[in-house]
Amino acid sequence: MFELAARNAFGSDISRILGILSGIALLSSLSAFILLGPRVYYAMSVDKLFFPFAARVHQRYHVPGRSIILQGGIAILMVLFGSFEQLLIYIGFALGIFPLMAVFGLFIARKKKIGEKSAVKMRAYPFVPIFFLLSSIILLFLAYMNRPWESSAALLTVFLGIPLYFFWRTKFNPDA
Repeated sequence: MFELAARNAFGSDISRILGILSGIALLSSLSAFILLGPRVYYAMSVDKLFFPFAARVHQRYHVPGRSIILQGGIAILMVLFGSFEQLLIYIGFALGIFPLMAVFGLFIARKKKIGEKSAVKMRAYPFVPIFFLLSSIILLFLAYMNRPWESSAALLTVFLGIPLYFFWRTKFNPDA
């Protein structure tokens, strides 16, 4: 779809170049997720918020090997049950929720004066984060209206994490 739009707008030579650049961007994002995902499982496991096996580090390579295998298994399942476009929408929608929550957290932190001494001051403080929040909400809404199944699956996945968090916290880390 992207290639067709680029070909119609810029011609076939430019569309090939844009396709290659898009592929490079996707590969760089993929490599970031490959590195990041298992380390999130590892950190959660160390904090007793995930399965204990994910906290084990490979003796020779010093990487969270079992977390990497888990991430690979999840990726294989996702590829088996969805098309590339569905996965892109699902992952993009799910990942679009977290920056929203982080920026919303800025307002809570400011109100409760959390980290006030080390906080960076912003000239247009309430306007920039409000603009970001409104823009993100509009984009997520449009994505939801355009692809409701994938977006609903992403919402369900993210919101299922909330009760799982409290389950893990109370079961395996009651001191938290």
